[in-house]
Amino acid sequence: MGANRESFESPKGLHVAYDSPSRLDLEVRITKIRYKVETLTDLATGQSQRACMDEEGPSKSSYTWKTISNLIKLHVGFAIPTNRIELMLGHKGFTSGKICRTLESAASLLLPVYLEMSELLSNVSILCGDDTPTRVLDLKDTAPAPAETEKDEGEQEQEPKLHQLIDEELGWQSQRADGKGGKKSLNVSLITGRTDKDPRSTICFFRTHLGSFGNLLSRILERRSPRSGKITIQGDLSITNLPDKRLREVIDFEIAGCIAHCRRPFWNHREEDVGFCYYMLTGFAMLAGLEKRIDFEGRTIERILKIRRRYGRMIWQALRNRCLAAMNGTRPTPTTDPRCSIQTWPPDHPLYDAAQYLVNHYEELTRYLDNPYLEPSNNGRERGLRIEKCMLSSSKFRKTRNGRAVLDVLRTINATCTAAELDLAEYLKYVYKNLDKLIDDPGEHTPYAVAKKLKAVPGANADATPQSERSSPPFMTSALS
Repeated sequence: MGANRESFESPKGLHVAYDSPSRLDLEVRITKIRYKVETLTDLATGQSQRACMDEEGPSKSSYTWKTISNLIKLHVGFAIPTNRIELMLGHKGFTSGKICRTLESAASLLLPVYLEMSELLSNVSILCGDDTPTRVLDLKDTAPAPAETEKDEGEQEQEPKLHQLIDEELGWQSQRADGKGGKKSLNVSLITGRTDKDPRSTICFFRTHLGSFGNLLSRILERRSPRSGKITIQGDLSITNLPDKRLREVIDFEIAGCIAHCRRPFWNHREEDVGFCYYMLTGFAMLAGLEKRIDFEGRTIERILKIRRRYGRMIWQALRNRCLAAMNGTRPTPTTDPRCSIQTWPPDHPLYDAAQYLVNHYEELTRYLDNPYLEPSNNGRERGLRIEKCMLSSSKFRKTRNGRAVLDVLRTINATCTAAELDLAEYLKYVYKNLDKLIDDPGEHTPYAVAKKLKAVPGANADATPQSERSSPPFMTSALS
């Protein structure tokens, strides 16, 4: 670029120099790609055949794989309604109806993989999850179930909808524990688990249903093999997050708590007892610092257990003693300065409840100290469900149950592809090109299985890197990038 020489009184004798400033440019542009496709024709028979374009996009579609992938991320990941995507792009090729049909087609294609991943989760050793309320405009299912469809002679059988096929496997409405009918609360549940030592085998499974995380967990664990051994379930220690009583009697399981749930009330009520809450919050900060130290030094099983057991357990014991002091007034240690007053709280106070929660669930909260594959908190699942709140704020609700089913399938595939470090467009292309094998063997078409084939991801051998030696996979990154 040239400088404005007219601003000088005399343009003669000026010294010219150049520098290299930088600026950022942002644009959303639709590009129409023209292909030269060969067509062969047999002059004798008149038969014609055009070259396959599966590398670029699905047949009978004007979208490329990258386009479909971006539409899924915009709608599923960023919670942008389809009509707003249409207005944002401003092109007749991207109408709200066409985008919805494309997303539903992709979800129908990936349904066997979605159901297969729920089967794989039933036999993992650690399951973590949470749920959050949501809304749907029309929960009524006016279409008859596949088994109840009555057809006249010569009438074609009606194809079952996507949500009906999912309901057959995972159910829709769970029953109340008191036996007084079915549950009315509509929730989105998220369950994560690793099928292999490699953290890239993490499955992030979403399901919208009338029930809680524990109800979905029960549906999944009903198919658990007796040879799968003990299972650890991590959640917020609520009774609604546990599997059914009949399953708890036959499955060997243990419960792990979440540090974040234990810490939160001390932060919320920190102004009511500054000394007590400051002590507790400092301890939780030290526990978080230990995890950062492990990340900095490199995660190995030996290092995780050494640091957690040596320092983490000592901090937890100090926190427990301080909570006991706040509950009954006893000194944490004999060496405490007698001039230091310790305020006790009545049983009906939130700080008493917070202290009692830590004391009563001390074993569950500290279970991660002896399990290098277990995270201290359940924050990953809560962050994974945060996009649901963004969706409710931006579009209020989805219209139908079938639309919800489409969202669940695509959200599961999107998040699981991120955990597998696999590009969503590459995954869609691979699955579409192997449709003939997908129905017979959906287990070989999960994001992790495809990633191992396309990128030679280790995991089927003993040298696979366990999660304890790596940071936890950011399984919702694709929803935010």
